[in-house]
Amino acid sequence: KMMPPWGNRLSDDEIWLAVYYAMSLHTNQEQVTAGQELYTASCAACHGDQGAGDGPEAEGDLADLGDGAAMMLQSNADILAGWQAAHADIGADWSAEEQRNVVDYVRTFTVVPPWGSAYRAGKGVVEGQVLQGTEGGGSTAGVPVRLRAFINFRDAASFETVADEEGRFRFENLMTNTAAVYSVEADFDDVRYGSNFFEFGADSQLETADVTVYAAGADASAISTPRANWVIDFEPGALVIGQVYNIGNDSDRAFTGVPVDGVDAPVTYVMPLPDGASNIQLPDGVIGEDYRADAGAVYDTRAVAPGEVARQIFVSYGLPVDGKSVELELPVVNDLANLNLLVATLPNLEVEVEDLSFVETNTIQGAEYELWGGPNIPAGSTVKVRLNGVLTANDIDPRAVAADPAATGGNEAHSTMATAEPIGLGAALALGGALAVAVAGVLVWSTRNSGGAETKRTLAAQKDALLHQIAAVDDQHARGELDDATWAAQRAQLKRQLLVVARTMEEKK
Repeated sequence: KMMPPWGNRLSDDEIWLAVYYAMSLHTNQEQVTAGQELYTASCAACHGDQGAGDGPEAEGDLADLGDGAAMMLQSNADILAGWQAAHADIGADWSAEEQRNVVDYVRTFTVVPPWGSAYRAGKGVVEGQVLQGTEGGGSTAGVPVRLRAFINFRDAASFETVADEEGRFRFENLMTNTAAVYSVEADFDDVRYGSNFFEFGADSQLETADVTVYAAGADASAISTPRANWVIDFEPGALVIGQVYNIGNDSDRAFTGVPVDGVDAPVTYVMPLPDGASNIQLPDGVIGEDYRADAGAVYDTRAVAPGEVARQIFVSYGLPVDGKSVELELPVVNDLANLNLLVATLPNLEVEVEDLSFVETNTIQGAEYELWGGPNIPAGSTVKVRLNGVLTANDIDPRAVAADPAATGGNEAHSTMATAEPIGLGAALALGGALAVAVAGVLVWSTRNSGGAETKRTLAAQKDALLHQIAAVDDQHARGELDDATWAAQRAQLKRQLLVVARTMEEKK
């Protein structure tokens, strides 16, 4: 009765996370580590390393200290009292602080401290085989294999081995809780390949995951773009553009790129930029590492594995506008089998698009967009978009005012401050912001309007791509390439996109 109505603001999971965090505030990592040393020396022989009562010297039916439902009903004082009643001799010569440290360590069997990993060793086994997908592509014996574990979309653990003479591998002592999501990676010919993401099924202690690798190839004619999805949105004084390309490889070899003048690495895919593009952002990579860029294009240097939709690339950038009208020329350097274009709506905005047909007006994630589309857009062409009624630098975005009329309070100066970043489009230039959500929306829209088998494959590819992007963002943050705020914003947007795709996959079932 003394607490605010959390249920109106937080989900059950969020409430428990807040409670777990509060339970850690009285201690720290040093104290818990000290408690772990005492527990290991005096308690683990009976109670087991994880408190399950399965130690080598266990006798009788011992309580499971890792039972979260039972332990949540016990205060630290209850745990200490139960310990002293059952084993008055154990720890009798310890100080009160040392006893508290042991109790705090026991808590970590069910409550992960802020500095700890939620990953726990278990009885799970993952086995599989590195398969050669290229005829005559070579043996997979000795290929390095890595198993990555994720909890809440974050790296939780990593394990490494090498494939045997038949390409087989095996990982043991793994966490089987469904909170842990796994992916297997294998390196072959300097290219990294990954399995689909998977988790242990209910009551399962064995999962199988194969990884297919390919010999390298340099046949650019095998690369295709079955679908591209573009989004145009607005902020005062600028257009914010997002472009997603689905990339396919029709051969049985991994395309590792071809030389391009002025680029210091082989290029596998080119994403052209219009004149004046700035603040170029790529959520799943870094310019100078995975990507290269100049004034006219972004170049992908990562290998493209065989597949109808082997990878998706998302690039966003800004274009300044001067005046209410814009004639936009978006270059095309790859044949596009299908192109979808979303244009955010504004009051009195007029849109004309050459070579694409107007489809309909749709509401995506609460925002309204005009949908345009067309097949077979040839390389070397230009998509021309005429926009009349865009936002100039001194305009206030009417969508923000409509969403929160009280924000203006009848005061124009206050209104300008309240709507300087109307729908997250300032953040859009860091990842895509609202733009990224719109892109996820158009991906879902496009798959809902395609064939069943293609839809399932495309959605599965999108899901895997988003999970890999989340992992890539985490890697960038760990390397110090993203500050905490940008990292958190990017993860949140990617998770929102993932949720959209996951919901659509459920609908398709």
